[in-house]
Amino acid sequence: ETNHITTGAALSHCPPWHHALQCGVRDTFAQGLRPDVVTFNVTMSACEKVTSWLDAVVLLQEVSKQEMRQSVITFNTTVSAGEKAGRWQEVLLLFQSAVAKTLQPDAFTTSPLLNAC
Repeated sequence: ETNHITTGAALSHCPPWHHALQCGVRDTFAQGLRPDVVTFNVTMSACEKVTSWLDAVVLLQEVSKQEMRQSVITFNTTVSAGEKAGRWQEVLLLFQSAVAKTLQPDAFTTSPLLNAC
């Protein structure tokens, strides 16, 4: 039976990042499931690992569009992708956005933030 747990487990083992995008959010919708924030976080993590900054940002926007509650992990993954891509200005804007949404930044938020600057 396909559910969010099996989808998340499969995503964490998807080889290339573009396959993670395909088998993650898109396939979850195709299977009649509504991806949850964990599905998005795992898919964004795949983008972050290969410095696919724009894909991570698109997924972050999709989380908002789906009216899901963003977690600090959601922002941390996107901040880390931005830091690895050398997008320090955008990373600062993401940090400001996280604080505005009353998310509590942690060491995983501030470390890439400081590295990016």
